[in-house]
Amino acid sequence: MNNEDLQYLIRLGHDLDERPAGLKGRSYGEVATAELLKVRDRNGKNVPLIPNRAQVELERDSNRRKIVLKARQLGITTWMAARFFIRTITRPGTLTVQVAHDQESAEEIFKIVHRFQENLPEALRVDGVRSVRAPLRTSRSNVRQIIFPELDSEYRIETAADPNAGRGLTIQNLHCSEVARWPRNASATLASLRAAVPAGGEIVLESTPNGASGKSGSGRKNLEFRGIFFLGGTNPNTLWSTLILIPSATRKPPSRSVTD
Repeated sequence: MNNEDLQYLIRLGHDLDERPAGLKGRSYGEVATAELLKVRDRNGKNVPLIPNRAQVELERDSNRRKIVLKARQLGITTWMAARFFIRTITRPGTLTVQVAHDQESAEEIFKIVHRFQENLPEALRVDGVRSVRAPLRTSRSNVRQIIFPELDSEYRIETAADPNAGRGLTIQNLHCSEVARWPRNASATLASLRAAVPAGGEIVLESTPNGASGKSGSGRKNLEFRGIFFLGGTNPNTLWSTLILIPSATRKPPSRSVTD
């Protein structure tokens, strides 16, 4: 293995959230996303993932516990996949889990993540291009699972219908998608998943507005979460707004809005 490549990735992992002046407000993580990751555009072509305004706003919120209420087609699930994928391939020993509300959605999320992996530079992912063992080579994996053995890191896509999701794991990055659409008996699954994330880990609970408050939990356990609301339409680059609220731990929560 080319040790320089691996060390570069690890150094990048330490600096992902840094925003030096030369990057004009962007973080190293945002730059790495644009340079390393590809998504499929509406014409079926693989193109660099350049964040829209909603994705930028989400990325720049530094809270590690979020409940995101949003309109459709803002690309929030795609961005969370990208954010956590970059963290998985630059931070050794990382386990990332994304949980979809059903199997079809889980398959779609995995296609996004698998496209990220397939379009990484060959020198980083293919053995023998620059070194015997590429730092981001993958080992044999199960369904909807990608393992990076050189980093001892792993990316999983699960479904909310699986009662064992998260059981016995230590999860560094957790994204629960469309929580309002989870099965009615999924409260125990969500509680188990949240319990699997240590204090320094990141949790994002995301959903469209249809009854989203029902599954996120209630009472004192949610005081750690920040709510982020994307409103005003489905086009992420035109009319939209955000409102960030601190839950009931403070009676007069600060707010912020961004509109055209």
